[in-house]
Amino acid sequence: MNKTYFFSLAALLMLGACSPQRQVWEDGQYSLAMDTGHTIFNRGHMSQAAIQYNRALQRALAANDAQGIHDAGYNLATAQLRQNKLDECLATLDQVGAALSVRDWRQQEDLKLIRSYAFYGLKRWLSSEKEARRALTSQDVETQEQAYTVLGLNAAATQDKALLQEAIEHLSQYKEARAKSNLLELQSHHYLMVHDWSNAATFTGNLTKMREEAGDYRAMRRALLLQSQAYDGLGDFDKAAKLRRQIQDSVQNDNAG
Repeated sequence: MNKTYFFSLAALLMLGACSPQRQVWEDGQYSLAMDTGHTIFNRGHMSQAAIQYNRALQRALAANDAQGIHDAGYNLATAQLRQNKLDECLATLDQVGAALSVRDWRQQEDLKLIRSYAFYGLKRWLSSEKEARRALTSQDVETQEQAYTVLGLNAAATQDKALLQEAIEHLSQYKEARAKSNLLELQSHHYLMVHDWSNAATFTGNLTKMREEAGDYRAMRRALLLQSQAYDGLGDFDKAAKLRRQIQDSVQNDNAG
């Protein structure tokens, strides 16, 4: 079965690529729900995708298949996260984690990553950092990279310069395009934190362009907000106001999710 398994940076962040997973268990209803969810998800309709992933999760639970439970549960939590339904996301992760534990499925680091982003969205910084560090034990490079990203975002939110520097140093070792854009975001936070407004304006401007070119408009809006803060610091309040207006226009005309 050609399964659909998403890797995501979530509601507050950016969505990554999906990757196929090998599956011995074959079930037409499960496959249909997952494939339909994948198609809908890629069109940006998260609530409808979540319905399909929930059906797939129920089917996997009925079949007692740990791999299917993991993958459908991950996708469901991702779709909920993209909708900013953070409590629902955490409830899904609790359900899936418990189901996997009784089936001795221990590879749950990617679920810890999603949990970390949910806690980040709820401003539960310590819980988010704890889950991100658990995700770092993963052997998967993408999971590690994303975990360092959320660590850095937590550091920026709490003004923890040491933790932000730690995240930047580790993230700089990854060469993928997504890692480079995430690194640029953390570097932008660093310059804002130390009130280096000139570098902040440069880095956030580059970040905005990179997010726009990638078609990640949620992340682009975050970059625009950081850019407006840099121009506020420079005293260019007119430019900062224009950037915030651009954010409003983007939000009002973005039908994704």
